[in-house]
Amino acid sequence: MLGSLSRLQVLALKKNNLTGNIPSSLGNLSSLVELHISLNNLVGSISASIGKLNNLTTLDLDSNKLSGVIPPSIFNLSSLTELDLGTNNLEGELPSDLGNSLPHLQYFSVAANRFTGHIPTSISNSSSLTVLQLSLNNLHGQVPPLNKLVNLTLFRIAQNFLGSDHLRDLIFFTSLANATGLQVFNIIQNNFKGVFPKIFCNFSSLNVVAMDNNFLTGEIPYCIEKLSDLQKFGVGNNILSGVIPPGIGKLQKLTDLYLYGNQLSGVIPPSIGNLTKLSILTLYNNHLVGQIPSTLGNCGSLIALALTNNSLSGCIPPQLFSLSSLSIALDLSGNHLTRSLPEEVGQLKNLDELDLSRNMLSGQIPSSLGSCTSLEYLYMGRNYFNGTIPDSLDLKGLVELDLSNNNLSGRIPQFLQRLKLQSLDLSYNNLESEVPVDGVFNNASGVYVRGNNKLCGGIPELKLPQCSYSINNQKRRLKHQKKVFTVAILSGIPPKHPTLIFGAFSLDYLHNHCGASIVHCDLKPSNIFLDDEMVAHVGDFGLTKFLSKGINDDSNSNQSSSIGVREYGVGNEVSTSGDVYSFGILLLEMITGNKPTDDMFKGGLTLHGFVREDLAGDVVEILDHVLVEGIDSTDSNFLLEALTSMLEIALSCSTEVPAERLENIVSAKLSSIKNKFLGTRLQQRRRI
Repeated sequence: MLGSLSRLQVLALKKNNLTGNIPSSLGNLSSLVELHISLNNLVGSISASIGKLNNLTTLDLDSNKLSGVIPPSIFNLSSLTELDLGTNNLEGELPSDLGNSLPHLQYFSVAANRFTGHIPTSISNSSSLTVLQLSLNNLHGQVPPLNKLVNLTLFRIAQNFLGSDHLRDLIFFTSLANATGLQVFNIIQNNFKGVFPKIFCNFSSLNVVAMDNNFLTGEIPYCIEKLSDLQKFGVGNNILSGVIPPGIGKLQKLTDLYLYGNQLSGVIPPSIGNLTKLSILTLYNNHLVGQIPSTLGNCGSLIALALTNNSLSGCIPPQLFSLSSLSIALDLSGNHLTRSLPEEVGQLKNLDELDLSRNMLSGQIPSSLGSCTSLEYLYMGRNYFNGTIPDSLDLKGLVELDLSNNNLSGRIPQFLQRLKLQSLDLSYNNLESEVPVDGVFNNASGVYVRGNNKLCGGIPELKLPQCSYSINNQKRRLKHQKKVFTVAILSGIPPKHPTLIFGAFSLDYLHNHCGASIVHCDLKPSNIFLDDEMVAHVGDFGLTKFLSKGINDDSNSNQSSSIGVREYGVGNEVSTSGDVYSFGILLLEMITGNKPTDDMFKGGLTLHGFVREDLAGDVVEILDHVLVEGIDSTDSNFLLEALTSMLEIALSCSTEVPAERLENIVSAKLSSIKNKFLGTRLQQRRRI
């Protein structure tokens, strides 16, 4: 039926999900002038019958799944002005007389196919051409002279095998000298050799120059500053030398600048800061020196900046971090940057990737990094960062984190096992204590901790030594042969948090059953240890005090900055009541997951007050979530009741007035809670 429409002049069926072959009956549409069937799913070969449409000026078959060779009859349609066969699976060679048989052609595209052979020399005879697209094929050899294409505005021959390994490969560009309206010149990823042609500066209409991934030599000409309409300039992965022209800052319309992978030297011109529309700047893999210009902070549209693998030195200018537009990547790795990482880094709230690795940065990792809430990839390895891993790195979106080869110390933070990390590299630092086992730590191929000689535990595949919880030899001077007492732990509490009930029995023993009362003075989470049987021990008696009639040993009168500081800092004497206070705060900390020093406890609010005010409401809201994760409904009510009772004991122990604190009965009350909890659970299980 379609073939009977002999008077039809325009047939437009683009973007309709059409399938099957092109019907040969189209050849009967003798009046057809325009045929548009692009963006469909047509298969098979191009029907040779289309070659009978002598009035056809436009043939658009772009973006289908057509295969085979172009029928020779198509090239007999001398009236064609537009021929678009791009993005198919067509093959073969372009006919040598193409330009002679299609003299009126204005738009010609066979991009993204499988064509082989050379670009026909006759192409220049299609002198009306404005668009010539031959990219993404298997064309080879030299590009013929194009001197007759004076109307050319868009020239794309990227991703072929063009070029003859000759220094005169770019001579064809000289033949375009009369194409003064040329706007797009794209020869990316070919085999072109030769010196960067200065004639570029004569094409004042150019807005896209893309010459990446070739073998171009010479220097970027200073006259490039004349191309005032230039928006994208790419010469990455060539062999260009010399400096970046200082006048490049005059290209006010520039949005993309790709100079990576060359042999450029000298400094980064401060004038680049004038490019307020610049969105992508890649200068990596060159020989650039000097400091990163602070003027880059004026490039308010920048979304990606890559300065990797140069010889840049000095500090990172804080102005760089004012670029809230940075969202894709900031890569400063592989340079000689020094000093600390500015706190202003926290302003990069939209950044996806930050790479500062392989520099000489020092100081502590700024806590302000925690404000970079969009970060997925953070690489800070091979620097001189020291201190501990800050809690602020608890960034929920992190996928990869590299802190390797630094001078970091302390424990591995527990929050790292809660993140959805796929790769974590903490190797070659000074980290110590037990390696977590959940999250990324349960994947030996995703976590790297070697080179930390004080680490222990972790999953067996990491091949770390078992953790030893031996206690300080100083305790051996005490009267009793056993210095630390094992503490029963609430059975059924998730193993993620096994230390909810611990030192009460030990403190009771030290306070009341050692002759002279022994005051620990430094009870805190880091002084609670678990052995292989998950039994808790109280350790580190470095601040221990003996209290007895006529005995007051002041040899350890200096208090450390721990939980007990507030108790002793307000002028209270060292006493067993101070240990009770510390124990109460410790219970609150372990059950709620909050620390007394957290930022939320400001303006008079304390951990004690926070729990006291909220305990009457929904107790679940103040519990550490890891305590209730994975608890089934059978246990949940009993667990909440037990934890509520323990919070009440903790509040009684940590009240401000020493006389109102629980003393000798703490361990008894905890035992009562434990026995009730276990008994109730056992009865419930029997009913089930």
